[in-house]
Amino acid sequence: ILAGAREVLRTLQPRLLFEVNEGALRRQGWSSEALRQLLHDAHYALWEMDDASGSLRPLAANLGGGSQDVVAAPMGAL
Repeated sequence: ILAGAREVLRTLQPRLLFEVNEGALRRQGWSSEALRQLLHDAHYALWEMDDASGSLRPLAANLGGGSQDVVAAPMGAL
């Protein structure tokens, strides 16, 4: 879905909340690194949600490794 939404990401710049699951991405021919690069190219910053508090913190170096809740927003929006 995101690959087809490049123009929407670039022009409308919606904030996104999604779950990253490396296994599911790989079954669709993607990887968490490819997803991260797509969002970076669209000038998005990524945050991860703390499971206990729900607070946001800048995403660690790598997406993936099981399942992870991620917030993406245009750089400078959050």
